[in-house]
Amino acid sequence: MNHDLVIGVFDKLEERVIGAKGIIVEPQPLLKNGGVATELAMIIRRLWAEWSVSPDVTGQHTRPMLERLLLRTWLRDGEVFAQMVRGAGAGLARTAGVPFWLEAMEPDFVPMLSDESAGMNQGVFLDKWGRPKKYLVYKNYPVPGRQSETKEIAAENMVHLKFTRRLHQTRGTSMLSGVLIRISALKEYEDSELVAARVAAALGLYIRKGDGQDYEEPVTNKDNDRELHITPGIIYDDLRKGEDIGMVKSDRPNP
Repeated sequence: MNHDLVIGVFDKLEERVIGAKGIIVEPQPLLKNGGVATELAMIIRRLWAEWSVSPDVTGQHTRPMLERLLLRTWLRDGEVFAQMVRGAGAGLARTAGVPFWLEAMEPDFVPMLSDESAGMNQGVFLDKWGRPKKYLVYKNYPVPGRQSETKEIAAENMVHLKFTRRLHQTRGTSMLSGVLIRISALKEYEDSELVAARVAAALGLYIRKGDGQDYEEPVTNKDNDRELHITPGIIYDDLRKGEDIGMVKSDRPNP
């Protein structure tokens, strides 16, 4: 959303939900006697910190940055996808020796296609109970006018975070769905007020000549040309007989 208010709301939600350091995870593995395995917890904490440096397949985001982008996409579009890549991946280097990566995807990567015969609804293959079995995903970011290849990802390897408002809803709904019309109207109102303020700022002055008895035919020459420069606190005393100054003004913007 290219609206300053919406961007500010998302920025504040990122700050409150994720924060600068991301979601804090404190490992507490337990022994059989119920105590905390301190040494194992330290190992997990160290690996977690090292893995958080580059957890995604692109290698461009740290974990806190990736979490903020995922949250922003979820709030804006109503859903976000992430494939869990385990083991050995072609061209992927293990971070801290952990063979696990995340491939974050925007909702556009899962096409809104349906095929009742194949049990696919809006890009998601469902069983007879409505449980996701696999997802149809574009291999590359879809571009209008270009056919993109697709692949299928099993449901156990896909994280689908979505915001729903109704039962049996396969895809997510934006958190802004209920206020989109109001936000659009507010933006148009602000734009109209801004235009009106610019028009009102262009002041126009006129000189009222009075009645016919006071009017004298002006002599056109450089000495009689009058040009008024408006400054704060100006006192203008160059009016002729029967003249006064009026101003064309606007009452915009509204108070």
